[in-house]
Amino acid sequence: MKKLFLVIAIAIFLSGCTKAQEIAKVEKTVIVQGTKTWDGTILPLYPQGQPEVTLVKFTIPPHTKLEWHKHTVINVGYMLKGSLSVISEHGDELILNEGDPIIELVNTSHYGENKTDAPVEIMVFYAGVKNEPFTILNED
Repeated sequence: MKKLFLVIAIAIFLSGCTKAQEIAKVEKTVIVQGTKTWDGTILPLYPQGQPEVTLVKFTIPPHTKLEWHKHTVINVGYMLKGSLSVISEHGDELILNEGDPIIELVNTSHYGENKTDAPVEIMVFYAGVKNEPFTILNED
């Protein structure tokens, strides 16, 4: 009888562990993955040197146009809030809204513009090289 009770107790315990494992499942959602920037250009090779990753949250006020610039490294953004227009030197335009990802242009001049009445928040991850800038402002 003791053996039967022990077996039942172990079965109940293991059943509870399985349910706990089911509850604790991790969900995975790929937001963006690709080999090309948003305008269809193939991403360049990673630069040589000591890798340095940077994650930046930008808040862009309403009716603000950013300066023309280019990124020297691969970077990916995710729109947290608002709507942002991104315009390339070739005249291509991408409109990002809340929840949209972007594989940003590399070595191509562009700018972003918040044309709305609300601030924009975007998180950008840069895969750079230590002591090297990941964004360069265009010279006038």
